[in-house]
Amino acid sequence: MHKGIGLTEGATHTEFKLTSRGPRLVEINARIGGDFIPRLGMLAGGSDPILAAARIAVGQTPPPRVVLRRTAAIRFLYPAADCEVVDTVVHDDRFGPTIREALGAVAAGRISGCPHTPTRRDPDTGTSSRSARTPVR
Repeated sequence: MHKGIGLTEGATHTEFKLTSRGPRLVEINARIGGDFIPRLGMLAGGSDPILAAARIAVGQTPPPRVVLRRTAAIRFLYPAADCEVVDTVVHDDRFGPTIREALGAVAAGRISGCPHTPTRRDPDTGTSSRSARTPVR
């Protein structure tokens, strides 16, 4: 992929969608993936993509690649309606043999909701609000 776009150095975030007609390129950008993507890379591949990209950016050699053949996945769990987070508890004593780690991504006191709820932009203020917002008490 990198050769095809003429990239010889640097990091990219590339996404493919698996379709009935085969894989299709969704995006390729000269950046590291966001959210937990670098962590997934470390869990599955054993290398730190942030450290590698930083070293390349300053002209240094990236750390040696560790070859691991693991699978990593991430899952975000959302409430059915907006709500205030009171506490986040991870019961790591309940992990099965395939779960390595879990964490709460929303701090206590924050409002959490489903990101797929349609939003409406107020043309006067420019602010967005969820159209199906449930009042938080």
